[in-house]
Amino acid sequence: MFFWTTLAMLVLAVIAQFGVQPILASLRQQALPSMVMESVFKQRFATWHGVASGLYLIQSVLGLILVLKQREA
Repeated sequence: MFFWTTLAMLVLAVIAQFGVQPILASLRQQALPSMVMESVFKQRFATWHGVASGLYLIQSVLGLILVLKQREA
């Protein structure tokens, strides 16, 4: 279980870093000179930000599970 949980956390981190973050950065860049939340990209940015937050939440829960399982052992 430790291996698979850690692997899942790694995969989620790679997806967030190399998949979602470049999209968010691109949307920020396209929105210039105004702030992204004041631009026509507001909805797309909010959606992708939600995806990034969800990935982070899943990683956090998996990390908590690992810590709790290690305490039991």
